[in-house]
Amino acid sequence: MRTKNLLSRLRDCPRDERGAINVVLIGVLVVILTLGAAIIVPIGHTLAERRSATTAADAAALAGADYCADRLEDAYSAAMRSTDDKEFWAHFGKPVSFYCGNATTEAQHMALANNASLTSFRMTIGLRFQASITRHEEVTEVGGHLSSRATAKMDMRTGACVSGGLFGIRISGTCRTSPPTVSPGSGWPLEPGTYSPVARIDTELVVS
Repeated sequence: MRTKNLLSRLRDCPRDERGAINVVLIGVLVVILTLGAAIIVPIGHTLAERRSATTAADAAALAGADYCADRLEDAYSAAMRSTDDKEFWAHFGKPVSFYCGNATTEAQHMALANNASLTSFRMTIGLRFQASITRHEEVTEVGGHLSSRATAKMDMRTGACVSGGLFGIRISGTCRTSPPTVSPGSGWPLEPGTYSPVARIDTELVVS
């Protein structure tokens, strides 16, 4: 009813008055739209930066885990090409970190590729790699730079294994990091069918 009365009054207004009212309404709309943009745009920018920070952390963690997985698979392949037991077992029995020394560098490169700096990177129990990053772009809405953290892990699918923190080979279902001590040479050559000639190590993000 009030709306109808208002429209009726507007129709009854002289043309000059209606024009003045239209100008006022347009001004009000401009103010509303300006205020809306002032609120929405910063929120959108902050959300976009948070997504970018999450992406950078995920990529850094996976880059480190992927690098380590590749190096372990390389060591396994080298063992398969060995010609004697000493050479074969020399590729196993070391801490996983021995094979993955440059994982931090790979994580750093990936963070930089996503406009961020790697603030920390470490390997934790369960073959997990934790990366923390800080975005280069400052977000004025939060008064600083956004940070994020992610964790990736390795999954020993075939052939390779880890026991007591040492890299090994799965033989007949048992993870061995050193040759049997029954008799010299008993750990070589391996009996066909008791091990996988190829190692497969998968990596994935850990959803917290």
